[in-house]
Amino acid sequence: MYKTFLMSLAIIQWSCLCSTDEDRLLADLLIGYNKMSRPVFKPYQPVRVKLAVSLREAIDLNEDLGQVKILIWLKMIWKDFHLNWNPEQYGRINRVFIPPDAIWTPDITLYNAIHSEPDGDRNHLKLSVLYNGEATWIRPVTYSVTCKHQFRGNAWLCPFTFGSWVYTSDQLEIHGEKRKVQINDEQFLSSDHFILLGHEGKREPYGFSDAVSFIILFCHWFIRHVVIIAILSRPTRIGAFDPCFLHSCSESSEEVHLEQGFCRSSLE
Repeated sequence: MYKTFLMSLAIIQWSCLCSTDEDRLLADLLIGYNKMSRPVFKPYQPVRVKLAVSLREAIDLNEDLGQVKILIWLKMIWKDFHLNWNPEQYGRINRVFIPPDAIWTPDITLYNAIHSEPDGDRNHLKLSVLYNGEATWIRPVTYSVTCKHQFRGNAWLCPFTFGSWVYTSDQLEIHGEKRKVQINDEQFLSSDHFILLGHEGKREPYGFSDAVSFIILFCHWFIRHVVIIAILSRPTRIGAFDPCFLHSCSESSEEVHLEQGFCRSSLE
């Protein structure tokens, strides 16, 4: 009985200590923090932001308006030197979660969005900060963009260009999360209407800013209402996109072929 009491008391004290350490850490990190100032040592240094785009779901394709509605998760990673700490001084805490409105965050947006719908309250989507100042923020957003009719009316070419709204390229640099810019499709929600074939992306200048661009090719099968999605990076080199050579969808007398990067339909 006495041992049980001592063990319970130790657990309570340990829990209180952890809570106190985290409270003290957050207070120390945010005291005097100016969220309007870029987190750089010198004003001429850019903030380097790693951007990853995760394709979650193709929701709708409005043929009359030439628009696509798609759910995307934006993952942004950057270093904030204001948010460094020694875990040994704070109960070995090596990660904290902070509301985005409490610190500086990249203003990366979709330049060509007709409409965007953040999934949930922005401040409820906390970001993760490691002891070395590395911040990671994942935002689910539903975008609507205008697409161009291509290939005899059976396909839609849809561009997605992400970049900073106010910062120039010497103030904020955008890079891919890994060595090259790419879209993550591992969690893409497949359906009878949308089939994902492949994807690429590229980093390019956009005015005075950095930008990350993607091109999404929708090949629409009118009879069966099947949409094939191929995400490409260079519209001028669609013919070089390998996945288009590897996939086709056919059933009974209707076919949709992807040959040399072009979508075409035929009835036999």
